Amino acid sequence: MKAIKPISKKVLAYRIKLARRHPNSAKTAEEIIAEALKHDVYVAYSGGRCSQIALHLTIQQDPDIPVVFNNTGIEYGESVRHVRQTAEDWNLNYHELKPEANFWDLVKVHGFPQLRGSVSKKRKTRARKPACCTYLKEAPANKFMKEQGMDGYITGLRVEESRPRALVIFQKGPFYKAKRDRVWRFHPVALWSLEELMKYAKDNDISLNPLYEQGLPRVGCMPCTGFTSWRQQLKMMNPKYFKWLNREFQKSKGAPTLWEFEDPYDICLEG
Repeated sequence: MKAIKPISKKVLAYRIKLARRHPNSAKTAEEIIAEALKHDVYVAYSGGRCSQIALHLTIQQDPDIPVVFNNTGIEYGESVRHVRQTAEDWNLNYHELKPEANFWDLVKVHGFPQLRGSVSKKRKTRARKPACCTYLKEAPANKFMKEQGMDGYITGLRVEESRPRALVIFQKGPFYKAKRDRVWRFHPVALWSLEELMKYAKDNDISLNPLYEQGLPRVGCMPCTGFTSWRQQLKMMNPKYFKWLNREFQKSKGAPTLWEFEDPYDICLEG
């Protein structure tokens, strides 16, 4: 299995340059968070380094802001332990949400995620947003927001992570009210480079998810196929599980690649 190939620095720089064209991209992370705190919001914390830095920045302004971790049931164990330990160490106003649905039950009904535009063998329709993201992440979060009377959330989304994310920030800026659900999104570290992110973590003595030390570039749902290197990453972390999952993909409908879905910035905010 080939090593996970990093995206070129030229491409990463272009994504940030593109996103900076929006007028609101001139605002600092602190200013974006201040805008967010004018609303009833929570911090979406996935256990990834981006959302952890966004979280740390936010609690400097509001230490008691609700912090939400969507435990989908298919997270890496290291991520779950790290999130819970951070919640304890930082004395967070922590909420761990769990879905009513089960990933494997969803696979039986909807099949595995696939490339947008390819035809589902199960439903004979063209694939869009994966059902697992809708039921395991969005549904619990939407329920929580409704119960708490909230109108938005803060994330760790960064434009370096994908071209569609860069396009979203270019078009809407690092904070906006989505037309689809009328919910505010605030992305304070959207235009930060990975180097800036890691420098902040070092300067503030922040312990990040230990999975990064093992070479993983992403630490979201373990069987997630929403990024191009999912095969290398999963094979490195769990070879037996990778072999089984890969066989299931072949029987089902093949495997998708990065951000080939209808609404990419909302699918896997993470990390």
